[in-house]
This record gives sequence, structure tokens and C-alpha cells, in this order.
Amino acid sequence: MFDVFLALGFEHILEGYDHLLFLAGLIIVSRSARSLLAVISAFTVAHSTTLVLSALDVVALDPVLTETLIAASIVYVGI
Repeated sequence: MFDVFLALGFEHILEGYDHLLFLAGLIIVSRSARSLLAVISAFTVAHSTTLVLSALDVVALDPVLTETLIAASIVYVGI
């Protein structure tokens, strides 16, 4: 079962250009393999948590607000 969710997670990340752009920005600023691992792990945990909370209807945000915040975070990382 874990392998199914892992595969879905990889597919979700690889199909989302916003995810890839955000991760690329984080990779560029990473100074070492250790910091890169920490950043990617933090992104993965945070993103997975928000997806779970949303799927369970614990948190429901306006999609326009969500997409705006995603875009703002990409711009922030780019700067």
C-alpha cells in the first residue's frame, strides 16, 4: 500500500509545474547535499500534510487564495 501512495506522490509532484519550479528554486539555493535533503524533506512533509488535511476536510481553503499563495511562494524563492 505504501508503494502505491509513494508512486502517486511522485506522479503528483512531477505533473505539477508549480511544484517543480518551487523545488528547483529550493535546490538552487541549497549549499550542500545535507541542506538539499532537509529542504526537499520539509517540502514533502508540508505538502503531504496539507493534502491529507484537505482530503479529510479538516482544512478547506479558497482555491484562488491557495493558487495565489503558491505563486507568491515561487516568486519569493525566485527572489
